[in-house]
Amino acid sequence: MTVQTRGFVIAILIVATAALGCTLYACYGAITWNGGSGDTLYQIMPYGAMASGIYSGNTTLGELRQHGTFGIGAYIGMEGEMVLLDGQFYQIRTDGVVYRMDDSVKTPYAQVTFFEPDMTFRINETMTYAQIRDYVDNLLPTENMVVAIKITGEFSSATARSVPKQSEPYPPLSEVVVNQTVFNLANISGSALGFRCPSLLGEAVFPGYHLHFLSGDKAAGGHLLDFEFASGTIEVDIKPGFEMVCFESPQFNQYVP
Repeated sequence: MTVQTRGFVIAILIVATAALGCTLYACYGAITWNGGSGDTLYQIMPYGAMASGIYSGNTTLGELRQHGTFGIGAYIGMEGEMVLLDGQFYQIRTDGVVYRMDDSVKTPYAQVTFFEPDMTFRINETMTYAQIRDYVDNLLPTENMVVAIKITGEFSSATARSVPKQSEPYPPLSEVVVNQTVFNLANISGSALGFRCPSLLGEAVFPGYHLHFLSGDKAAGGHLLDFEFASGTIEVDIKPGFEMVCFESPQFNQYVP
């Protein structure tokens, strides 16, 4: 661990296995591995700390953009859901509207990367969220890698949510989601994007799949609860590097995992 003037940086390198060097095939067509790029998932704050109620921070979106053009996260006070797609930050609030965000806006928690898919495959029949998770898991050589995922195309349905802005003292996330607003979207095109993180990283990450949704017309989205994917592409980018920055604050200094 090295100390920086603005906080602490924790860097973890997970080495990809040689098994990734081969071409994979599945019932939905050829899946090609393009080779590792040594890229990294960059994260602001441990997920466990954020979920405990630490919704303040001093990282701007402009600073975050230096580390990626693809990702998900939250905004100060947990107002809405964050999507970073093609270098543009969006906020989906509880009114269901998607807002473009300025670089001066701050975040308490985010995961970003430069998305360079290692595997791409085509889906031509309806698959549920659970089926896609199982399918991707079966293709990966290990469960111990961070994986960025982008699912683009036509969705028969998508159930997404957003949470309202909170006031200090901030409640834990488990209480915030009780008042979430749920959007039931049907026959909509767009992208589901986010990450699958391994449990070996502990409370630093949300273990398993964490995806947000943004419609193709940038008019709807949110944190994905469930969906049915009708057709399109699934892209997978395996991340051999993981870097987390923890910014000091009275709340974080007192946080106990």
